[in-house]
Amino acid sequence: MQSNKKIEDVFYYLRDEEGVIKESRSIKPKNTKRGLKASLFDRIIYNPKLDLEEDEIAYALLHEEGHKETKQNTPLYFAVVCVLAFLFGVPFVLSAFMGMDIPSIGPSWTNMIIFFVIVVVFTRAYSDRFHEDELKADVYACKRLKKVERFSRPPEEVMAGLLERGGDLGGFP
Repeated sequence: MQSNKKIEDVFYYLRDEEGVIKESRSIKPKNTKRGLKASLFDRIIYNPKLDLEEDEIAYALLHEEGHKETKQNTPLYFAVVCVLAFLFGVPFVLSAFMGMDIPSIGPSWTNMIIFFVIVVVFTRAYSDRFHEDELKADVYACKRLKKVERFSRPPEEVMAGLLERGGDLGGFP
């Protein structure tokens, strides 16, 4: 995978020289539709085709660091959805695809409908928490970027510039 030197230079500068990114973090190029994302492990994944200014890269990297360092609600949401999928999905899979009859659990299609309704309702109810997670990451990025003298634009201006682009981080199709 081809890397993007500018992104990696900013990452290593923020991590090694400024100390605003945790020392154990690494960065890895990967062709994704999203520009940058924090993985479940201590890694930030980026699209090497990402074309941003240095201060925008710094803000985006610190935003992803913010997801890792602030208390996030999203993992709890996915844990609940996985439990629901197991409770409602296993009977469906066993009966529909393996031909096993599980009369005590009820009709499999009913279970799947209930599962999807619960997930949709839960997602709608939880959407404020997702927005809260994004806001926490933005605040984290702004506070940390203000401490870095190398980038002259105020963090709020950098964030506004990214939002003007539609938040697409570089105009991906």
